[in-house]
Amino acid sequence: MTQTTNRLRVIGRWLTAANVVATLACMGVLFVPTVFSGPAATNILTGILLAIALIVCCEIPHLLFWWLLRRDRSEITSITIVVVAGLNAVVLIDAFLLRPDPQNALILLLLPFLQLIGFAITLMVDAASAHIESRDEVPTRWAIVKFRLLQFALAAAFVFVGWWLIQSPSNDRQWESNLAKMPRITFDGNLVTIQSIRNTEYRSADDYTPVYYDQTFDLRHIQSVDFAVVPFKNAEAAAHTFLIFEFKDGKRLAISVEARRERGESYTPLKGLLRQFELTYVIMDERDAILLRTKYRGDRVYLYPTKTKPETVRAIFDSMLRRTDKLRTQPEFYNTLTNNCSTSILLHYNLVNGKKLPASLKVLFSGYSDELVYELGLIATQLPFKKLQQVSEITEKANRFSEATDFSQRIRE
Repeated sequence: MTQTTNRLRVIGRWLTAANVVATLACMGVLFVPTVFSGPAATNILTGILLAIALIVCCEIPHLLFWWLLRRDRSEITSITIVVVAGLNAVVLIDAFLLRPDPQNALILLLLPFLQLIGFAITLMVDAASAHIESRDEVPTRWAIVKFRLLQFALAAAFVFVGWWLIQSPSNDRQWESNLAKMPRITFDGNLVTIQSIRNTEYRSADDYTPVYYDQTFDLRHIQSVDFAVVPFKNAEAAAHTFLIFEFKDGKRLAISVEARRERGESYTPLKGLLRQFELTYVIMDERDAILLRTKYRGDRVYLYPTKTKPETVRAIFDSMLRRTDKLRTQPEFYNTLTNNCSTSILLHYNLVNGKKLPASLKVLFSGYSDELVYELGLIATQLPFKKLQQVSEITEKANRFSEATDFSQRIRE
């Protein structure tokens, strides 16, 4: 073993050890405590098992790299390990020190998968190096099988990455009719004109007539914002979230960040991870946003009044409108984990506030986002959370007063 190879192995070991310690610290401070009050909070045993599973998942790649470093390897293999471990360290430093943000912090849960890809590439490099060094010798059957398997895995990875990179978002597709028209925003000082505000006439969840109208709003008259949570029927840890803005004249406007589906296309979280949906901001009448879910889809809806200053509400509203208009000319992919309804709301909140929300698994599991907002003191109430959640469900009231002229007032009584 050359001196250079030995030095690289030492560097790799130190980087790997540092990554292990940093990962354990981040998990212990940011994520492990939330399993006892978040999506795994059924009992203490479940919480412990989930915490152990999270730690093991994050540490397995480091253990694999440590195992590789303990064996006699070539210089190129040592270089590969140092590069992968170094990139991991850079990502952790960026996510937790340089740009601390709850969305960035979730990279800790995704890093193991990226590291396992790096481990597979390292094995491929190692096998190729061993194959070259021993080409004058007769290879064993296992050596041949291992080399071919790793070649196949690397080829599959390159094909997937190539497919991923050639995907590009577009606004030119055959969209579902209630997602086809994108709002157009025009600012004029304190006035903003929103074209194509949706107010659909529903007969059922799949039978409807999209109706749109235009309206001008005075931004000086915006006064409050409500936070709406719609848990998924079969997975309550997941939910759709959206905001409802109120103006002094009583007018309310909902903004919902959604996966823009093509005609006949259905939403699945897996497709949302694979760049199969574009992102869209739907601006609609409050009645449209709520009744679509309570009356026609049979969902439960929770509505929480937030404790937010009018100037902050205006800044969030302004930020969301500007991104809405930007998406007309610069489309983006929806992503189930990183670019969805909840992370987009978080993005706008962080843009207008100096203090960012802390990292929490409740950002990833949006079904518990209302609990996170409550814990941060952003909901105007003195009630315990469970009681607040009970009184904040508006499903039955929304269906009962669906035709009432004072619908907004009735569902908040």
